[in-house]
Formats: sequence, C-alpha cells, structure tokens
Amino acid sequence: MLVGQLKGAVRSSNGAQFLAKTVREFLAVNHLLQENTQPYTPEENGHTESFHDIPGAALEGSEFENLENPERTWRDFYDFYNERRIHSSICWLPRCYFGKCLKTGGCKCLKGKRN
Repeated sequence: MLVGQLKGAVRSSNGAQFLAKTVREFLAVNHLLQENTQPYTPEENGHTESFHDIPGAALEGSEFENLENPERTWRDFYDFYNERRIHSSICWLPRCYFGKCLKTGGCKCLKGKRN
C-alpha cells in the first residue's frame, strides 16, 4: 500500500519489464499507481501503441555506424515530434509557434472557443 498522496498513474502492458519488482518499488516510492491493460487488448493503450509505431516507421531501415548516431537521430526525431510537427488541435501549428501565438493573442482559430 502506498503511503502519502498519489501523484498520478502509469498505464502499462503486462510485459515482464513492467511487472518487475524494481518497477513496482519505483512506482510505490514515487507515489504512482500502476494500471495494467488486459492481455491482448492493444486498444486499451491505443495512444501509446500508436506513439511507438511512429518512430519505428520513421527510422525503419536506418543503419548506424556508432552509438552516437542513433542517439542524435532519436533526439532530432523527438524534437520534431514534440515541438515542430503540426497539430490539428492547435490550429494546425507546431507547438513552438502555438505558444507564441497564444501569448500575443494572434490565434484567430481559437476566437470564441472555450479554454
């Protein structure tokens, strides 16, 4: 049983890496609840399943000469994915521009919408 207030939850599959004692102890110490999906139901974790398909497809067929190259490639990919890719939910803007747009009040696509 956790002592203290829960800070959040981590949803994971039932893979051995997520059921390991070390993981359970880490989550408990950090006041995180572990939610496990039902076996053979990827739809329960669709967002995560989808997210992990994207970099795999982007890097498919890549060959690296040393460990520095894949680290740089992953860093560049996640920078693009999180900061520079366009999002339909934020006026088809990259996140880095949407933040500036909000600060200046120039996001016309949000006029009249509730925050």
